[in-house]
Parts: sequence; structure tokens; C-alpha cells
Amino acid sequence: VIVSHHLIELLAVCNHLLVLVKGEVFKQGDIWTVLDNREELVGQGFELPVSRDVVGRLKHRGWDINTQVRNPHEASREIARALKNYEF
Repeated sequence: VIVSHHLIELLAVCNHLLVLVKGEVFKQGDIWTVLDNREELVGQGFELPVSRDVVGRLKHRGWDINTQVRNPHEASREIARALKNYEF
């Protein structure tokens, strides 16, 4: 069990996430399912890791992109892969 206020640290080591808001369970599940709820998390004042937020926004705009990135290096590789297949 790890307790942290820094999602970027949790991405490196966790597969399951439990998010508390005012001492109550807000979201719980595998880390990717929880992070897919961007609007709800941001609405509660959470900041998503930038790399995860960028690929999530691209996915929301219709890109064929894997959002399960744990760091900027993985995000840049996934964006490069998606760009190869993107039709401008």
C-alpha cells in the first residue's frame, strides 16, 4: 500500500488505485480505468500527469492512441506511433 498525493509517482509503481475525496472513496479500480475519468478527477481538484493528460485528450479527439502511458517517454513514443497512422 502506498499513500501519495502525486499521481505521477503512482503511475510508476501501481496497478490499482483508490482515490479519496474528503475521506470518502471517490474512485477505485485499475489505474487506467480510474485515470480515464479525467473530467471527474479534475473537477475534484486532481491534476493528471501531463503525459497521461495529453494522450487522453488526443484519444478524446478521435486519435487511435493507447492512453496507458506511465511517463513522458512512453507518451512521446505512442504519439509518434499514432502520427504515422494519422490522416491529415
